[in-house]
Amino acid sequence: MRANDYENRNRFQNGYMAGHWLPGGPWSVQRGFRELDHGHDFYASQTFVAADNQRRLIIGWFNMWESPMPSKEHGWCGCLTLPRELHYDESTGLLRMMPARELVGLRASEVMIVPGVTLDDNSDAQLLEDCTAYELDVAFNVETSTAEKY
Repeated sequence: MRANDYENRNRFQNGYMAGHWLPGGPWSVQRGFRELDHGHDFYASQTFVAADNQRRLIIGWFNMWESPMPSKEHGWCGCLTLPRELHYDESTGLLRMMPARELVGLRASEVMIVPGVTLDDNSDAQLLEDCTAYELDVAFNVETSTAEKY
């Protein structure tokens, strides 16, 4: 599919179509193709049912396909994404993704760095130095934002 504004920019698109189908009947498309991930590096996703049989999980391949790959010289060729939970939002007809809840168990400790900080336009905040991993819980106020796209 050709890129259109901010849509379909990933050369190796992963997406879905939503519709209705009953065995023996026709497939009726309710919503045309939509990308799962709007990044440029998400590819070859696979879904599976979680061990609790209640959730559909997805994992994909992640790489900089059309860019110089500095990891090549170290013998690496991309990686897998973190698993995400898929949820179909009936009210919007959109497929939503959130990090799989099992990832919470991988966290070693919690350090609250900057609780309740509001950043002004074009500003930044210093996080911890000498830290190997971060998790950011961020809320955006799109009503007061001047950003063109998120």
